[in-house]
Amino acid sequence: MPEYINAVKPYLEKAPEQAFENIRTVRSISLAVNQAIAVYGGYEIPSPDVSWNLLEYCADTNSAIGWLATMITIDEEFGCWCLPLAAEYDEKTRARYPQVSRKEYGAHSTLAHRFVLSSLFNPTLTRDLHWDHICRSHACCNPTHGELVTAKTNNARKDLSLRHTTGMETLF
Repeated sequence: MPEYINAVKPYLEKAPEQAFENIRTVRSISLAVNQAIAVYGGYEIPSPDVSWNLLEYCADTNSAIGWLATMITIDEEFGCWCLPLAAEYDEKTRARYPQVSRKEYGAHSTLAHRFVLSSLFNPTLTRDLHWDHICRSHACCNPTHGELVTAKTNNARKDLSLRHTTGMETLF
């Protein structure tokens, strides 16, 4: 799958002014490589093969991702880059996410998915931008498994996802 890596290489650069477009482009290229996997809500994520190749390339070329890769396990069914997480939700059904800390990379209790995005793309992430985990795994930090959305969109998708997983009826 070297063709895939060659296709995404130009977009895996720390260019803050192009970061959001680069994130979308890497996701689009990843989806186009081979058969994508449909997940809840009609969204698609790249196959696990694509995830393996992307993690391997990023770990080899980016020291921050190389450090993180030693802790990541890749889900064989969906290709999620998973970090240890005790529970997906707390007692109030708030999502829980893995955090990482490493002084040399400027991470102090940083959410893992934000750490990956900033290490690869260096976007200016504000509090009003949320990473929607399309794969629905909060332990996942794969940059092709999500979208940057507003808090309102993220909360609406969360509510739909919770209704689906708890068996509640939806209006759709």
